[in-house]
Amino acid sequence: MTAPAPPLVEVEGLTRVFDVSRPWLERTLAREGRRQLTAVNRVSFSIGRGETLALVGESGSGKSTVARMTVGLLQPTAGSGPDALLLLLALRLEQCRAE
Repeated sequence: MTAPAPPLVEVEGLTRVFDVSRPWLERTLAREGRRQLTAVNRVSFSIGRGETLALVGESGSGKSTVARMTVGLLQPTAGSGPDALLLLLALRLEQCRAE
């Protein structure tokens, strides 16, 4: 019996918090603190070879933010995702094997 193949993409506990504060001077004059928006909170998933993942949610629920973090276009505040370069190399290797 062979061991199951490791997932092609694995994401654990991805979190992204954005600073939505007013500019420093305006905050200081108004005696306000920083304001933060948690766009994505502890998202985890894995995608195996030959699998498809559908990320579904309402507008503004963080789908694009999760996608950007997964492919390395946006740094997560916490959690871990695949290294974008390694992901691209793995996908290209799969294409070459298929040809």
